[in-house]
Amino acid sequence: MGRFVVDLTRFAQRAGGNARTVVRKTMLDLGTAMVERTPVGDPLTWQQPAPAGYAGGRARGSWAYGYGNTAQADEVDASGAASLARIAGGVEAHDPLGVHYITSTLPYMRRLEYDGWSSQAPAGMVRVTIREFQEFVRRNAAEVNR
Repeated sequence: MGRFVVDLTRFAQRAGGNARTVVRKTMLDLGTAMVERTPVGDPLTWQQPAPAGYAGGRARGSWAYGYGNTAQADEVDASGAASLARIAGGVEAHDPLGVHYITSTLPYMRRLEYDGWSSQAPAGMVRVTIREFQEFVRRNAAEVNR
């Protein structure tokens, strides 16, 4: 807990009077990175045949934005455009200094994240993105404080 508090203190110092803008930009960066890193199934690379009527993009289309609580989405969206629109719309509609969630509730998302289920994202999507969090904050704070 202490480390996180220190990081928030540094964030507030870097953001200056632009904390709301930095949070919005950082949430969009986090959401974009996670959506774009989410693999889209390619049955040609699978060891098992695809189910009848399979269309890739359900994992990418499952990212949802919630404010104060988690939310759910479930659609096939190979481009990620619908997920990105949900995230951007949610970030814009809510107070940036509240609690934001970007989640997926697909039952196999854990396997994609932790079990190397996809050769497109062997290290997952969320863990890789979280490692970039401080860089997103640093870059966004520098940008808004020019």
